[in-house]
Amino acid sequence: MKGFLAELKRRSVFRVAGIYAVVAWILAQGAVLVEAPLFLPGWFDTLVLILLILGFPLALLLSWAFDLTPEGVKRTPSVPATPAGPDARYLAPSAPVTATPGPGAAGDTAAALAPATAPDAPALREVYDASPPTRLPLPARLIGASERSPFAFCGRDAELARLRETQQTSVTEQHLRVSLISGEPGIGKTTLVAQAARAIHETGANVLYGHCQEGLGAPYQPWSEALSQLIEHTDEALLRQFVDDSGLALARLVPSLARRLSIPVPEAGSDADAERFLILEGVARLLAFASQHTPVLLVLDDVHWVDAASLQVLRHLVSSAKPMAVLVVGTYRESDMSRGHPLLGVLAELRRETGVERLALAGLDDTAIRDILVTTAGHDEGGHALPLARALYRETGGNPFFVLEVIIHLAESGAFTEDGAGRSVLAMDLDNLELPSSVREVVAHRVSHGLVSQLCRPYRRLP
Repeated sequence: MKGFLAELKRRSVFRVAGIYAVVAWILAQGAVLVEAPLFLPGWFDTLVLILLILGFPLALLLSWAFDLTPEGVKRTPSVPATPAGPDARYLAPSAPVTATPGPGAAGDTAAALAPATAPDAPALREVYDASPPTRLPLPARLIGASERSPFAFCGRDAELARLRETQQTSVTEQHLRVSLISGEPGIGKTTLVAQAARAIHETGANVLYGHCQEGLGAPYQPWSEALSQLIEHTDEALLRQFVDDSGLALARLVPSLARRLSIPVPEAGSDADAERFLILEGVARLLAFASQHTPVLLVLDDVHWVDAASLQVLRHLVSSAKPMAVLVVGTYRESDMSRGHPLLGVLAELRRETGVERLALAGLDDTAIRDILVTTAGHDEGGHALPLARALYRETGGNPFFVLEVIIHLAESGAFTEDGAGRSVLAMDLDNLELPSSVREVVAHRVSHGLVSQLCRPYRRLP
């Protein structure tokens, strides 16, 4: 019944009925008024009334079958109706969405890409049962970050456990969670996220990855990259169901959505604010859609280079009431943000949100550095690991990148030798420990960016 009423509304039958009733009443009253002055027969007003009554169903039939357009009268396209929902008003663009007709049925399909209806849960479940969601592979950037180091991942157990706990909370509560990880360059933000992503992916969740690039600032860049991974690996039947329920406005952000379905990307409407809202709402609906059966971890790397439009997406997701098993993890450097950076204002706003947490990474302590040394060497014969760990901490402030570069430098310079049992042991005076050129280059680069106070504070012994 609801579907039939929705179809009557779509074909403007209710509107035509109302207009016809008003016009018929005016004509009936006019017939009564002109009957005497024009010396018309007494049955004239009755005849007019009968004709108006007979014309009512004809008008309804015509409104069902035809549309009055600027190009003339055309047949109403037959589009399967979907029940209207409480969110329908958010999906109706303020201006018609036009698209260049493609070959075959593509042009006809484009005319119905923005339906003003909320997702039909039973229909969606039917499609899910017929086409179960595809398991996405772990993004290559995260695989590389978790595997490229020859050294053990140590010293971040508490942070790793916290991310996994937050992800489980998002699944249990079916509500978006956000974790924002800050720290200086080389502190291990991406490595931590990569390890968490690997662990969460092994539990059955899908992991998406998007990153920001210095100096690029393309609108929605990290979201477009991350959501493209989802679109590329999602079954076509599910994508068609998503478009039927939520429209194709998101294709302006993720063009691969239209390409997968062989549908032209719709042109933007004249109302920029309405178009922006449709895109933001499309992102929220897609993540809610994708996480119905499979939890989602979405990583946004190097957010200190983010564009303002991408921050709007994050704010919209945080304020959305849609149920979704999604954890968004962002990494950023506070040292790379100027006073007027747009991320600073968003961080201040998000501080008040209960679903948003911030993790500030500090350097590894000497115990964690010792664990790296012992795990890598496979032993601690002679007790050299702890003194070396303390010397490394003193020189690097516990920055993991600097620690590992110094260890590699020591190995390449012959500071380690083999004992009688074939084990590597330290064969140098720790007082002669110095930073390798790779570390000096990184520090010099940061100094050139005006960041000497943030980065070089722990490295007072640097010549």
